[in-house]
Amino acid sequence: MKSVGVAVAALALGATVAGCLWKFGDDSLGRFCAVPAGGDGKEYCVGANQSPADAWAQAEAHGELPIAMWADLPRDASMRGVAESEDTLKIWLGNVDKVISYVRDEQRNAESYGATLNGSSAFCWRWP
Repeated sequence: MKSVGVAVAALALGATVAGCLWKFGDDSLGRFCAVPAGGDGKEYCVGANQSPADAWAQAEAHGELPIAMWADLPRDASMRGVAESEDTLKIWLGNVDKVISYVRDEQRNAESYGATLNGSSAFCWRWP
């Protein structure tokens, strides 16, 4: 019986890690985006069910440092709607924290950290 439980747990973990429980690149909970300096200005974004590292890697392959990153709102959400929903606000702010932490703690690139804090749409929303 113990081996059945272990097998079920392994399958569940494998499905989660591989993204099988949701669409790979799903942006329903938002996106992590990055744009490199010296690139063509294109944004490289992945669904928030992935990692900021995935967006960083795409941007890094198409430009150079610094790389500015941000967290987009969940799909079909307006800033006003996010502000009015405690759950959606927590999701978005959690994504913003993931991006900032990733650039600061994992990449440790001061110019990219400054670009992330100074620029992107994560911090420059306008009310309609």
